[in-house]
Amino acid sequence: MPRQDPPGPPRPGPPPRAVCVGESMAALLPDRPGPLEAVENFRLSVGGAESNVAGALAALGVPTAWISRVDDDGFGRRLLAELTARGVDVSAVTVDPHRPTGLYLKEVGGDTGHRHDLGPGRSRLHYHRRGSAAAALSPALLTDPAAATLLAGARLLHLSGITAALSDDCLALLRTLLADRRPGRLVSFDLNWRPALWRDRDQAELPPEPVVAALLDASPADWAATRVSAEGITSPALPAEDGSGARADRARAR
Repeated sequence: MPRQDPPGPPRPGPPPRAVCVGESMAALLPDRPGPLEAVENFRLSVGGAESNVAGALAALGVPTAWISRVDDDGFGRRLLAELTARGVDVSAVTVDPHRPTGLYLKEVGGDTGHRHDLGPGRSRLHYHRRGSAAAALSPALLTDPAAATLLAGARLLHLSGITAALSDDCLALLRTLLADRRPGRLVSFDLNWRPALWRDRDQAELPPEPVVAALLDASPADWAATRVSAEGITSPALPAEDGSGARADRARAR
């Protein structure tokens, strides 16, 4: 069994009010346009839909945590270091020494004349994430004390459709989190439809319409009115804090 090795204690300050769950990867970015075989050097970076949201929320002054899994390798340590530097709580990230951190390479087209050049203005991402540490996310996450504490205190939970595409276990986790409707908690769901990730899986597992129907129990106008700022997460669609489940005219996650 992979060990659980949290990167460290929670960050000092107020507890996270927003929690983002999903995979992030190391990214290798070319130093010049052209096919990969013609690139001499790559710059190491990191990327991931949910961790990008976590970083943006933290920059706005909203205490935020990111929950995921990474390998005990340089790429995993780079991910954790960058997110920590951006003010994101990573105390509930699992370090799994038996599965790699996901990786992608970016290919940028140019006018090199090479027969495999994508051409100006075009780019392509090459993913190496099958069997990654994050692909082992599952409903068992909810029994982890660090993750359970963060999720219980979250006024905003951010998820994406990418997680559902990674594995059956990830899909089960997503469904469990979506089914756990809690008064006073706003769920943010980015469909982020990536057909390439579903190439070897049943694309009917996550049709957009049922997901949207389950989440949007308020009108689209209400959800469009949601605002995020240093003062908190404000939405007229957010249930009242009294636990009644009735919509409040103005509710905040601070």
